[in-house]
Amino acid sequence: MELYEVWKKLEAEQLLKPIDWKEIKKPEDFHSRHPALKLQHSLKISMGFAISFILLFALLIPFFSPWEIKFLLSLVVAGYGFFLWINYRTYKQVTGMLGHALTHSVKDALQQIHTVVYRSIRFQEKSSVLFYPLSIVAGFMVGLFLGAPEKFEQSLQGWDTLILLVITILILTPLTYYAARWLYRHSYDKYLDELQLLIRAFDN
Repeated sequence: MELYEVWKKLEAEQLLKPIDWKEIKKPEDFHSRHPALKLQHSLKISMGFAISFILLFALLIPFFSPWEIKFLLSLVVAGYGFFLWINYRTYKQVTGMLGHALTHSVKDALQQIHTVVYRSIRFQEKSSVLFYPLSIVAGFMVGLFLGAPEKFEQSLQGWDTLILLVITILILTPLTYYAARWLYRHSYDKYLDELQLLIRAFDN
């Protein structure tokens, strides 16, 4: 129930019976339009995806017998764990700075949030250049095994397999990198731009 609906209800009933205050939505129940809170929400989503992928790849490990695949999938899990830790650390910093804004300088707190999130996202973009080829190799090995389990070890020794793997890495790495950059622009950068405009408004 919105606040204006509560007011209408009070007016209509002329305060003859009490209002159930549990029906009134609290401010935190609404999807905030503030860019700092949107950034915080985006970090939550990123952590959710990271946890989902960690669980997915961890559950896949026991289903493959070759040690090469187990090792690669373990590295992918570790990689997502690393990104989960980065996003969690950034989330905690943003949460602390939002609390700081309530008792100290709002402008300084918002500027710190902008700096922390911007550096975190740019670092993750650079780190992904190493992570995506690893994920591609793991996926390639899984596909190779599923295609012909009995010939997996033999296929690894073939030059045609190595050439196909290199081509796959060269094609998919730029595609995944730019797809991730687009997601970062959509999930973070537009809110960082909004936050920067808000910070500049304090000087006007």
